[in-house]
Amino acid sequence: MSADMRYQMLRVPYQRHLSVDERLAEAAARPVIYPETLLYDHGKPYKSDVVKRACRKWKIDLQDARKLKPTDKPQVERLFGTIREQLSMHIAGYKGFNVAHRGKHVEEQARWTLDEITEFFAEYVIAVYQNQHHRGLHLHGFPDLNVSPNEAYAMALGSAGYVDCPRDPNLYYELLPIADDGRAINSYGVELNYLIYNEDVLYQFRRAKSPYGNGRWPIRYDPRNLLHAYFHNSRDDTWYTLRWTKALSDLQPFTDITLREARRLVELRDGDPKDKDFQEQIAKALWDLQNRTDAPEMWTKTDRKRHTRDRHRGEAQAQDEARSTPAVPATVPPPRPVPEVVEPTVPSLHAVPDLPGEDDDFDPFAVQPAEVWNPHTSQEG
Repeated sequence: MSADMRYQMLRVPYQRHLSVDERLAEAAARPVIYPETLLYDHGKPYKSDVVKRACRKWKIDLQDARKLKPTDKPQVERLFGTIREQLSMHIAGYKGFNVAHRGKHVEEQARWTLDEITEFFAEYVIAVYQNQHHRGLHLHGFPDLNVSPNEAYAMALGSAGYVDCPRDPNLYYELLPIADDGRAINSYGVELNYLIYNEDVLYQFRRAKSPYGNGRWPIRYDPRNLLHAYFHNSRDDTWYTLRWTKALSDLQPFTDITLREARRLVELRDGDPKDKDFQEQIAKALWDLQNRTDAPEMWTKTDRKRHTRDRHRGEAQAQDEARSTPAVPATVPPPRPVPEVVEPTVPSLHAVPDLPGEDDDFDPFAVQPAEVWNPHTSQEG
């Protein structure tokens, strides 16, 4: 996003705010709101444990809309229609929400990545939507004057001021999903998704019951990066990173989708989770998936979709983790052993020395040919 649009929504002297808090530079183009109630439909993303824990932490009420009742949230439905009419239908490759609204030969038009679509939408919100005057926004004392969202936000910021409420730096780890029913810390570590994670900090909690109700420890993980798990040490109030014990040194972060594909490939080769070398087989399958030598044009549609989705999820996970307080890093495993080069047992070729007294100047024409035996001549004699 260009710098001239980044601060368009702030109609107040933002230089003064930037001089007070530099963190406002990244949030200057985003309105900061504190909702009291979250009204959602029956979509799965809105019912996830992450949303519930976040609302519980920030004391936000959750309220679900009734099925087949769009009037329960008319503002949201109207906003979706506005976005569709002003932005979505003008992007190349738009298929529409109905077959009757699709263009001709849509599959032949240009298609965009999720990052590019996100950039288009951000520019549209800042440069177009936030600058449109709405009948629902009024200036106090002037009921006939309609203002835009940018002007309403600037008016509220000028009258109420800006209160910096930084979020908890450990919020990323606290909102991560917890392993079902917790995990017991054994002598070898903790097991999660058929993978074993371990770190030195777990030694003091071996076979110990947690202070929680079921006696198990809440091991958190990010489905977008299963190379690590996270453990909160309540004794020093510190988050620790747990590394997969069988991970190769050159193995890149992988998502739950890639892990599921690696398990499928191992099971096709008669792999069993009860085998001792099952994790080594998973690590080898993951390494093969990440270091494919065939051309991407030869991949199936499922492979291309999985690879693209994994890449976007991995980038989002890295950004979320970078905005939080770094956890205590895990120990890096030693590099993969390089096989020793075995010297050949067969001696190398060498020149044969000359025999003593042998003349190197050999003239083949000086050799006397042997006599040819003629049977007719011998019979006459």
